Parts: sequence; structure tokens; C-alpha cells
Amino acid sequence: MLQTLTFSASRNTIMKFGTSSFSCVVRLLLGFFSALSFSAAISSQALSFGGANSYYLYAYRTNDQIRVLDAMQAAGMKTLRIFITHNWVNQKGSNNYAVSDVESPVGVYDDTILSMIDTLMLRTQQRGIKLIIALHDRYSLGCWSSDAYVLKYKIPVSSDCGSRPSDNDLTAFYKSADAAADMDRRFAHIVAHRNPNFGNLPWSNIPEAILGFDIQNEGQGHLRNGDIPNRNWICERASQLKPRLATGVLVVSGGGADIWDSALDEHFKCPYIDVISVHSYAASSWASALPPVIQKATSYGKRVIVEEFGSTGLSTKAAGLRSQIAVFQNLGIPWMVWQVNKPNNYDDFEVFTTDTASWSVLSNGAKAAIGLQGAFSWPELTSGGAPEPNVVVNRPPSPTPSSPKKMPPTSGNNKCNKCNVPLCRGGCWCDNNCDCKPGSGGDTCDKCNIPQSQGGCKCDNVCGCKPASCWS
Repeated sequence: MLQTLTFSASRNTIMKFGTSSFSCVVRLLLGFFSALSFSAAISSQALSFGGANSYYLYAYRTNDQIRVLDAMQAAGMKTLRIFITHNWVNQKGSNNYAVSDVESPVGVYDDTILSMIDTLMLRTQQRGIKLIIALHDRYSLGCWSSDAYVLKYKIPVSSDCGSRPSDNDLTAFYKSADAAADMDRRFAHIVAHRNPNFGNLPWSNIPEAILGFDIQNEGQGHLRNGDIPNRNWICERASQLKPRLATGVLVVSGGGADIWDSALDEHFKCPYIDVISVHSYAASSWASALPPVIQKATSYGKRVIVEEFGSTGLSTKAAGLRSQIAVFQNLGIPWMVWQVNKPNNYDDFEVFTTDTASWSVLSNGAKAAIGLQGAFSWPELTSGGAPEPNVVVNRPPSPTPSSPKKMPPTSGNNKCNKCNVPLCRGGCWCDNNCDCKPGSGGDTCDKCNIPQSQGGCKCDNVCGCKPASCWS
């Protein structure tokens, strides 16, 4: 049966697509490329799909986690992307557990976070959703957050990574053989972790639940003047990771801070990378910048996924999502929105079912993508884009992280564009120029002198919280 979905594109044209409109897709590609055509590269078995990021969903409390997963399943989403990184309690008002990173100090492993993901992995697989797991987050390297690598390698930390990226100089880190070896050992430890819910198999050999591993979220992104200290770093890490993975578990690049650094030549030329993931929050760039990426991927035998995109605003979020998804659908490229979060936050890139207009756009788009002819084949997914869920009789117990402490969540923003939003909904305290100072949140403000990236909080001159705080 023909399934047709209509989106309003950014150029205010109406684009329709469905299961039998492959020729329409090709005509649109021809429009993007003028004389170039992808028709020879798109196989009859190629497909597309929609998914979402929810990078710390494993740390959600059981009922909330299940509610999010059920909503994603009902919306037709087929992939979920998460990060292995430390998380504060109640980030963005999510009522989640606090959990430490998998290693602290470097090389000393605590598998609490991996065990929490074991549980999430079963629940996603039961719902026909596959995981993409980012093995490390670049922004934990002294840019909005700091992990054990910052201490060991004396990485300079930026107190305001948006306006002062030059403070967070990672040149030495990304060129360090010792740091690279430490990161490779981290990756090897993670993929060797065994999940008791899947016959005690290592993560490296669970293709029924894991679509792939990101080398690093936005590796080398957001550095001073757009510098890339080591353009081969992702490929070098992939060369060590790829031999550890079973067939059907992909190596994914992890994206960059924008389209240009997501699509470095070195990623396409790397024989160990399967999928080039592209990130951008410049909605107007997709229609012109994404087609050349697809062309290059085709020539190098790679695949492409839009791994991060989003939209904000009470009155603009739904339309922004709709116009971007229209471009992806017409190019036949899978997409993953940033990000599904409970609760929804209109003033940031989070979205949930309470934003009925935006959620409807995501659901309609994901369901349409399942029957949409795609630019690349994804044999790891069954026909129509849906992973084949295995039948699992017993559900595991709820995750029980060790001694979560009530700590203020970091806002993750530099310019305070959310001055009037409560802290526990993603807001932050600002000065008269709407600029953030180091730290925000906390009910007793006993950490006034600790940078926000380290869990500190911004306080008034008597070290007290203001009335609007969710932590007061």
C-alpha cells in the first residue's frame, strides 16, 4: 500500500514521497546535483529510517526510560544513540540517576554505566530499536565537562567553550601516542563487556541489538579556529576497533561540529570506517551541503547517516524539524534527531510527546522513512528498516547505580539564551548581559568556586540561590 507523507521544505515547496516514488527521489537528486545522478548507486534494496539521540537514557529511572522507549517505538523510530560519559543526577529535569564514566582514573574501569546500558539494550531490542553507542564524548575533554583524560593529560579547560574555544587546546592530546593507546584500551574494554541479557555475549558480538559504535562524539570538533589537530585520529582508532567487532556491528565516525568536519576526506578514505555520520544545526545548509557528502560516500563505498540535527522554539520547532526531515527523506538518508528527552524543552533541542506538534512531525517522518527507498543499503536492518527483535522471556531488574548524590546538572550552554527557564528545565543564571558565569544551580550553593563544567554552581553574593531555582 502506498504511504505518502507531505512536508513543507525550507524553500516553501511541497515534497511528497512514499514507497513507490523512487523516480521522484532521483529527480530531486538531479536537481541538487545538476548533471550528477545517484541512480546507479541506489540499489533496489536500499532503505531509510528515522531515529533519535537520547544520550543518557540508560541513566533514566525505569518508568521514565520505558515511557520514552515506548514512545519511540510507537513513533516508528529504529535507532537510538547514547554516549558513554558521566552524568549528573536530574540532568535537564529528567529525574535520572547520577553515574560515573567507565574509567576514573584512566585505565581503571568501573562497569556500572555499562551494566545500566545492558538493561537499556534489552529494552531497545525488545522494541525493534538498535543502538549506536558513542564510546567517548569529545566534550568531556575540558569543554563543558571534564573526565579522567583531562587530569592525566593536563588538558586546558575552557570556562566558556562557546566563546573561548581557544582555552581548550587539544592539539597535544590528539597527537599523543600515549593518549591514543589509552583510548584504544578504553574502547577494547567497552566492546568486550558481556551482557547477561544476551547469553553473556560481548557487546562486540550483539548485532541484533547494536547497529554500531561511534569512535567519538564530534571528535576534534569545536576547537580554536576550526583546527583539526590530527585528521587521521578517527581512522587510527577505527583500525584498532574494527577487528574486534562481529559482522553486522558497524564502525561509525561519530560526526563533527558541523557538516564540513563531519566529512573529512580521511574518514572516507579509511578502510575501517563503515558509516560517515554527519552533524549540523544549520538547517539551511542541508540541501546544498549534504548531496556532495552522499556523492563522496558512494565513490568510496561508505554510507551516510544524519546523526544529529534539531530545531528549537515554542512556535518554530515543529516547522524546523519538518523542513529538515523533508530534505533527508528526499535524499534517502537516515536521520536521528537531537534529542528525545523527558521532559520536553521548547527553548533547546530536546523534544518529547508533550510537544505534540513536533512529536507528530518526528513520528510521521520516521514512519514514512520505513517505506522510503534510500540512498544506501543497510543489511543490518531487515527489509523496511525495522530491526528484527528477538523474543526474550525474562526482563532484567531495574538498574541500581551506586550511591547517586544530588548534584546540580550542568546547563551545557555558554550564552544564556535561557535566562528565564528554570535550571531544572535546562535554564541557567545570567548576568545583566545574559552571559553565563562559571557554575549554575544548587540548593545551598556550597560549590560557588567550582567551575560549572565540574558540577559547581553560580550563586549570589551571599552564596545563596535565587527563588526561581528548581534546587532552592
